[in-house]
Amino acid sequence: MGLDVRAGSHRDVDRCVDLWTRIIAARDGASVAPAARRSIEVAFTRPVVRFAVVGGHEPRAFALTLVKDGRIALLSRLCVDPTAASRGIGTALVTDAVDHARAAGFSRIDLDVRETNARAIALYGRAGFVAVSEPWTYDRGDLMVTLSLGLAGED
Repeated sequence: MGLDVRAGSHRDVDRCVDLWTRIIAARDGASVAPAARRSIEVAFTRPVVRFAVVGGHEPRAFALTLVKDGRIALLSRLCVDPTAASRGIGTALVTDAVDHARAAGFSRIDLDVRETNARAIALYGRAGFVAVSEPWTYDRGDLMVTLSLGLAGED
């Protein structure tokens, strides 16, 4: 399946923040707090390894990979519109993030995911990510787990 994964631009940021906000609000059954919205806006100001978007003027999905620490990348956000789920978009975005982090010379890529998000954990597992932490409590009380994929020495 040929998905058009493209580099995101500054013109995509607000639309991607809106997409993330709508999805989180639907998941949680409540509006997203201004502080939560601000946290994703701030994420876009951090050093970026790759900002990738699927979709044209109105993004259907995006991934934001940041510099975490030294030679470690962080897949900070992966967001797919639920109406576009199960079409390989998440897989394409994870592959894109891994490929760009590897090409940029990062030794590994980490991510944090809700412990209860079985679909996401399965997606990341298929890409080779493994749990490297015990569950920990996120600031809103969600239990999270950190997953990691080594990139050094891979083709």
